[in-house]
Order: sequence, then C-alpha cells, then structure tokens
Amino acid sequence: MDPSTGIAPRDAAATPSTDAGAASSDAGTSTKQAVTLRFKAKVGSQDLVCGQTYANQGSTKVPFTVQDFRLFVESVRLINTAGSELPVTFDERPPFQTKEIALLDFTTGDGACSSGGPTTNTVLTGSVPAGTYSGIVFVNGVPEALNHADPTTAPAPLQAPGANWSWVTGYRFLMAEVLAVGPSAGGDAGADAGADAGADAGAATDGGTPIPGMGLIHLGSTGCSGTQGTAITCTKANRSEVRLTGFDPTTKTIVADLGALFSATDLSMDLQCHGSGSACPATFEALGVNVVTGEPQATQRVYRVE
Repeated sequence: MDPSTGIAPRDAAATPSTDAGAASSDAGTSTKQAVTLRFKAKVGSQDLVCGQTYANQGSTKVPFTVQDFRLFVESVRLINTAGSELPVTFDERPPFQTKEIALLDFTTGDGACSSGGPTTNTVLTGSVPAGTYSGIVFVNGVPEALNHADPTTAPAPLQAPGANWSWVTGYRFLMAEVLAVGPSAGGDAGADAGADAGADAGAATDGGTPIPGMGLIHLGSTGCSGTQGTAITCTKANRSEVRLTGFDPTTKTIVADLGALFSATDLSMDLQCHGSGSACPATFEALGVNVVTGEPQATQRVYRVE
C-alpha cells in the first residue's frame, strides 16, 4: 500500500491513508485543509473479501460470492457543524481521480472477482474549507458534462474496464455483481433490459450449462438520445444523492454494503439490471433512486457511517 494514495495492489487489501484532516501544506493558505474520505465495502457486518462466500443473502437467503463492486462518485460536500454544505475539491490522483470524478474499486481480483483493473481504491482525497464536519453528501454518478464524452479519449478513471456502455448511453455509475452458490432456480429475468444486455446476457450461461443464480446492477442514465458530436439528452438521470450524518472525516468510514444492495433481490435466479428492466426496482430502491422517474429519493440503505 502506498499511504499517500490509498491504492493497494489487487492481491492485497487496501488500507486507507491516515492523514485525514491534516492542514494543507501548499499555497500557504489557512482557509483550506486536506481531507481523506475513507470507504469500505461490506456484506452486512462482514468485510467484503473476494473469494469468500456469504450466507443468507437476498430475498431467498442464499449464499453468494462477489464478482464486481465499483462505483463513481462526484459532487462531494461535507456538512459542517452549522449545517452548511461545503464542496470537496478533488486532488488529481490518477488513475482514480480527476478534479471532477473519482472511482472506488473494492474488488481485488481473487476468486470470482474478475472485473476491474489491477489495483483497488478505497479513499477519496482533496481539500475543504477549514472547519469541523459532521456529515457528508455525495452523488453516485458521473458528471453530465463527462458522461457522454468519447471514452477513448477520456482521462482515467473514465477508461476503467467495463465502465462504459456506449458513447450515447454513457457510463455505468455503479457496477455490482454477485454469484449465488448453488444451482439457479430460474432463467434470465432481465438480461435483455438496457443498452448492454446483449453483451452481458451471456453471463447467465457457460457453454449452454446453467451457472448459479446471479444478482447484477449496472446503474447509469437511460433513455438517452443524440449522436456523437452533438448534445445528448437522457430522460432518466438515475443518479442517487447520498446524505449521511454523524460523519467526521478524521475518524469515520463510509461503508458501502453489497448485502443491503441485493437484500430484496431473489438471488436464486439470474436477475440482471442493466439500467432499466424488471430486475431493477429492488436495487434502485436500495440505492435511493426512483426507478420510474430516475430522480434521487430521500432514503437509501446501501451506505452508512462507521
């Protein structure tokens, strides 16, 4: 682990930096302070570990193992003790951060975790106005100005493997995939929904032989239209806005709970949500996105503070 970046080799657990809240040493200004926002992936109360099996998951309480868990974060604000929301200015920290966007990657490549790149990332780094903070707000998404840019020329992390549907549809804001342990009870009830259905529907079988049940959500904007080089419009933004209280960045961690994300999904079946379709309502509700309008909801159950 490089303690200055929060980046761990994919064959080792990521250990977040410990310099949160330290005063910024550059530019000689006392009005800004450095901040490190720590994230951790869990399945309920257990740490997420690739290759581990987690019992009693989903609506039918089957065991699963993790295949992928990555998400983009934008528009981060810290809430001070007066209740004001103050923006976090992201560091330039390739390959996981630009000034506008950051990618969190929780999967290490072990076991079934075959997606993603060679390293994990569990922190966001940047600066905020000096002060004391007790809450956080962030958007699970990619800024609209970047969402439909040409992915072949976009900077990292927007070239992360498997993070883009197509030029028009834009980016997958969140990629979460789990595989149930045991025979599948049903068919592919939703793999045809969304822009990348054709590419991913094959995940349901291996050479015609059924594989265990699967839960998958690729969250991104839908109903998008336009052509390359012109304005792209989408009828559903599908970005959640997460608001957490009791968060002191110097001492607390934000947990992303993969078990909570799939808690209302029947993981004995192959249920895949590719931005839209019959498999999406349960996971959208968990993330705090209205599946009908694509607008953020007031409540979510995936993220919490510890």
